[in-house]
Amino acid sequence: MVRIFRLLSFAGVAVATVAGAALAQDPPPPDSGDTATVAGLTALAEELLAAPDAPEPVETGDVLIEAVLTPDTGGLEAVRQRGYLRMAVAPDPLMIAFDGEAGVGVAMILAQEMEKYLAGLPDAGETPTVVVPTPTPRSVIAERVAEGLSDFTTLTVTRAEENPALTYTRPLIRDVNDVPVLGAEIAGVETLDDLVGIPVYVSEGSRYEANLRRLNANRARDGKAPLTVKFVDARLDDYDLIEMVEIGLIPATVATDFKATFWNTVYTSVDVRTDLELTADGRIAWALRADNPELSEAIDGFAEIAKKGTLLGNIVLKRYASSADWIENLGTDDARIRIDEVGPVIDRYAREYAFEPELVLAQAYQESRLDQTKTSHVGAIGVMQVMPATAADPVVGIPDVSGLDDNVRAGVKYLRWLRDTFFDDPEIAPLDQTLLSFAAYNAGPGGVKRARAKAREMGLDPNVWFENVEMAIQQSVSREPAVYVRNIFKYYVSYRLLQELEADAEAARGEIDALPDDISDLPPLDRAAALEDLTGIVVGGAGEDMAAAD
Repeated sequence: MVRIFRLLSFAGVAVATVAGAALAQDPPPPDSGDTATVAGLTALAEELLAAPDAPEPVETGDVLIEAVLTPDTGGLEAVRQRGYLRMAVAPDPLMIAFDGEAGVGVAMILAQEMEKYLAGLPDAGETPTVVVPTPTPRSVIAERVAEGLSDFTTLTVTRAEENPALTYTRPLIRDVNDVPVLGAEIAGVETLDDLVGIPVYVSEGSRYEANLRRLNANRARDGKAPLTVKFVDARLDDYDLIEMVEIGLIPATVATDFKATFWNTVYTSVDVRTDLELTADGRIAWALRADNPELSEAIDGFAEIAKKGTLLGNIVLKRYASSADWIENLGTDDARIRIDEVGPVIDRYAREYAFEPELVLAQAYQESRLDQTKTSHVGAIGVMQVMPATAADPVVGIPDVSGLDDNVRAGVKYLRWLRDTFFDDPEIAPLDQTLLSFAAYNAGPGGVKRARAKAREMGLDPNVWFENVEMAIQQSVSREPAVYVRNIFKYYVSYRLLQELEADAEAARGEIDALPDDISDLPPLDRAAALEDLTGIVVGGAGEDMAAAD
């Protein structure tokens, strides 16, 4: 049996939508002997700006995360000004996953399509707004959106669950309700009453807990016995619990019929009881703050072309939601081999030059798909697509970049030089220092200088990338640097947040892996009791007391 969550590994930093661009580094001046060679990048820097004081190296990955997670309750215009729209998404492989080549899942493809839709609106700006999936613990997604820590999300919601601080688009999928998922050894369940006495395990603080509390309150009013509900560590998601049902550690859980049916294609022995609905009038819709009418109108418009039954909606559902086979195939052999070979080298030099390794890895994917044999049409070489003349310049000082180690070292050292030389300015926010550095790596520092000058001419801010220099560089250089930076930003942020949540969940799963092998010899309910006795996974439970809460 495939353990799905183990496939979400370091192979996951993907930069998917556009092939890696050749490194457009500004060449050194025409060769005039040793003096010109020595002058190279130094002369270029002096030509482009007055040499700054030497700064201390700064870790740059966190500034992207901090920018995305800064509270902002602005509407559509504010989103356009900052340049990105945040889509909170649960860390579920059905919604978001990565392999060595691409970001995949329902949220990833809808984010790409939403970018196209927003760019086509009559009042859209000249540069597309980046839609950034931001993996978020499921139990706090609605709260994060309401507080401005994200802009919108996809929720399964019934009328009883609606949050007054949020507004909901037209349904993407109708008639989505919670159902029991039973182990193969659980027999004799024909009605909801037959579930009484069978422990049902759900994540603490989840919507399933809230809905089961409502169900038990209703059963109490009708004079019926409550269901026995056990709460597990909130770091475990729906598919974790379904797998635990599959291997017999717990007898039952709850999931939406949509997701339970999907995961049933992997965990084939579980019994998904779509005939025993635990909720009514459920639907999947996008939710956002109620005080953003223009943004709500835009997202609702996209819902109309992305809902089930439309061409786009049906393509997404057929591609991702009909079977989990695509998840089992994540982490291809080629991707794993490249990660195993290139990852440690990137990690070494990223840390040496004070960059976050995952950030450099995202850039390397954008450049070459981690392929050291790649040579561009302009002569850029290897994983980091370094121009030999740039690498040989004394500023970088690496004359041969044909080998992996020196190629990565040269690329990261050059990126550090770009940031420290041209963008270490207190007038430039840390986020924009990082994004402008990536743009200079792609278009050359001269290209970015022209773009910043063009931004001034256009009445834009030359110190801000999104919707400012990003717009100007498309006129003064080309569209390529804008796409290049956007992809690194989007996929790095999504991967980094997902990786952090996955690490938390893996700590909880480790307790399950440590259970003794002979636990499988116990009867189903005894196995569940042993899980509670031997681990800290089960954090609480309720039965009759749930009936008092509504």
